[in-house]
Amino acid sequence: LGQMDPFPAVGAVSFNWVPFRGMRNVAGLADILAGFWPFLALGCLAALAVGPQQRRLVAAGGGVALVALLLPFEWAQQAIPGQQADITDVILALAGWSMAWWWQPSRGAAFDGKGHHGG
Repeated sequence: LGQMDPFPAVGAVSFNWVPFRGMRNVAGLADILAGFWPFLALGCLAALAVGPQQRRLVAAGGGVALVALLLPFEWAQQAIPGQQADITDVILALAGWSMAWWWQPSRGAAFDGKGHHGG
């Protein structure tokens, strides 16, 4: 029965619950940006695609969905030799997604469609 386990024990591997541990150099900064920008872009696209009435629902629902999807993937990395399961990637994804919703104005605020900028 142990042979059928999809995540066999690999030894003393644990989940790193301390964010940004080991990211104190240029390579760590590159990892941070690589984990952040795709979710910022995804959040900006989603923020532009929804109307003002749906913004809060989509922002909150998307954040919950991101955590629900990414946390199991990170958790499963404990079973992969040479990989370190880390909460940092989940936090970066959520931060990128969230920043897009704080940063993006509503559709009508920046441009009214008649060539006039809002102010």
